[in-house]
Amino acid sequence: MSIGPLYIGGLSYSGKTQLSRLLMIHSDILITRRTYLWTQYYGRFGDLSDGANLARCLDAVLAVPGVRALEPDRRQIESAFGEGPATYERLFTIIHARHAAQRGARRWGDQLGGVEQYAGIILSADDTARLIHMVRDPRGRLAMVARGGRRPGAAGWEIRRWRQSAQLGLARRGQFPDRYLLVRYEALRGQPEATLQQVFAFINEPLTRVTMPTDSLWDNDPFFDGRAALEARTAAYVERHAAPQMAALGYEPSAVRLDFRQRVLLDLVDEPINRLGGWIRERREATRLQGDTTAGGRSDGGAGERSRRSGTQAVSRGIVPGGAGVEQE
Repeated sequence: MSIGPLYIGGLSYSGKTQLSRLLMIHSDILITRRTYLWTQYYGRFGDLSDGANLARCLDAVLAVPGVRALEPDRRQIESAFGEGPATYERLFTIIHARHAAQRGARRWGDQLGGVEQYAGIILSADDTARLIHMVRDPRGRLAMVARGGRRPGAAGWEIRRWRQSAQLGLARRGQFPDRYLLVRYEALRGQPEATLQQVFAFINEPLTRVTMPTDSLWDNDPFFDGRAALEARTAAYVERHAAPQMAALGYEPSAVRLDFRQRVLLDLVDEPINRLGGWIRERREATRLQGDTTAGGRSDGGAGERSRRSGTQAVSRGIVPGGAGVEQE
């Protein structure tokens, strides 16, 4: 058995919530959601050995609804934080570990889309940490995204994000083979018992008997087989732009082939629209991230902002952009 933290990452509609529920079959494991600590607050306030920076960081972090739900005690957090290195990873660990202890759990975990971007920092800072990266056939995932309302050009952005996340996962698995696990949505849904045995072995926890939840985990998701999830032209677009990553993860191409008219429409209509859609969303995200970096400080003649910039630059060397940073789940 282990006491190391667990992180569950990946894009939306990839099975993170289902895996979290299944992991909590184990009574000693507690998984939280929607804290956003790594993706929204890591490095944002500069050097936390500066008391003013730490205070601003805690003001922001403890105001997050998902963190407030953990019932944090600020005085206890500040006291524990003062006893060791003033790092963001240690601050986040204190918040989670105290919540798990209050709930009687031996081991804590956090479900957070995009946390895989910080895998290098997390796994280098804590040898006991494990990160599980959920992946899904991009065709099935795109079909789920489209259920919320199809926007022209959305496929360009979503496939770019999927490709970046998949590339990052494959690279991190090679870098940390014993502490970074890629799990396919289709495996978890189609062979839950065998997949859970693999996951529990990876996190070094015993699992003698799998008791599945009485309610279905998959009722709201009709797209189990990604190959049949999209109309032929959209599927062809996905496969054209994500083929290497799909092959590396074991996703086979569709059997359907486009006729001449469909190929022309794919090249002259879909490609430029999706390229533009991807570019627009990329610019929006860059603007949002820039705002996050500079927001939240007090008026201090620029000293605080300089501290935030230098701190962010220092820590950002370990962050790998991977398209999942905007996940809000």
